[in-house]
Amino acid sequence: MAIYGYLMTNNMSIGTTATHFLKHRLHIASTALTQSLLPRSETIRFNVNVTNSTPGTAKNHTSEIIPLLTLFTTWPKQNNKSLNLTLRNWAHFKPLVRPVFFSPNGTSTKDVLAHEWEVLPVSKTAAGIPVLKNMFIDVMSKYRSVFYGYCNGDILFDGGLIDTLLTIANASLRDDTPILIIGRRTNVVNVTEQESRDASNLSTIAKKRGKLFMTLAEDYFITSPSFPWADIPGVVIGRRAYDNWIVLNSCKNNHTVIDATGSMLALHLTTKDGNFEGSKRQNANYNWNLLYNLYKSIRYVAGATTCAPWTTNYVHVGRNTLHRTVRLSRRRKLHISCYQYQY
Repeated sequence: MAIYGYLMTNNMSIGTTATHFLKHRLHIASTALTQSLLPRSETIRFNVNVTNSTPGTAKNHTSEIIPLLTLFTTWPKQNNKSLNLTLRNWAHFKPLVRPVFFSPNGTSTKDVLAHEWEVLPVSKTAAGIPVLKNMFIDVMSKYRSVFYGYCNGDILFDGGLIDTLLTIANASLRDDTPILIIGRRTNVVNVTEQESRDASNLSTIAKKRGKLFMTLAEDYFITSPSFPWADIPGVVIGRRAYDNWIVLNSCKNNHTVIDATGSMLALHLTTKDGNFEGSKRQNANYNWNLLYNLYKSIRYVAGATTCAPWTTNYVHVGRNTLHRTVRLSRRRKLHISCYQYQY
């Protein structure tokens, strides 16, 4: 069972009605909400029993809902209009998603705060670049949520983000096994502010003008609280090699690795810099060199999205072709290269 669960009505997505409930040491006394599009100033609350470690002792109180996802990113400076599209897109999913911006020194947070994001300082860098594990550790120490995720700052999501995470949160997965959710992005050139204003329109844009990127590129990492980030090497964001290593290392350690490409659109705002920005930046080989010094030979092909043992995809429910739900299933077979880690 997942750590927390959410009860869905009519395949819940942003804008539809839903009833939520918290599980795992939170026993519902009475649910308090079934409504659509809550005002952002309104807090979602429930009356719950909190079970203490001592049997027979419980205390009733009203508890604020725990967000489904704490999603964070960063960028060095806001010199790209596409970042405003990200600010608005991620904020669209509040309160189920808590967007967080890690602010490097000298980066303006005016627009970030205007979109009601949380802001945290970058606590650790290497070669002047934020270290991924410390970003996860920092958000997990400050915020509570069902999942925690890092994503590149030029990725937009549609309702598949919520549908997918709700399915995984309610799946019968082992509580003692860390979860890693990854997926491929869809590159789309020249996305305008107007066409990205409605998240539900993104799938149409992607189908018409988008191109699914290669399986060896992962732009987001969503994990359960039990994922062992403290044990991960100090790789930095936005540079090559770290994404594939995280996936192959998780598979090697028998974590629950899920490829969400089939149900979760990750629309990449492709600019004039193209689709291989990480290889053009300063210290492009930082992660490659770090991991080589630690492990020597690494077969990065084992960190492709297609090496994830689990997948998600949309399926139609009954005869109603308009009613879809996300299904989590095991891949029938993995390529032999997925087992050739070489360290």
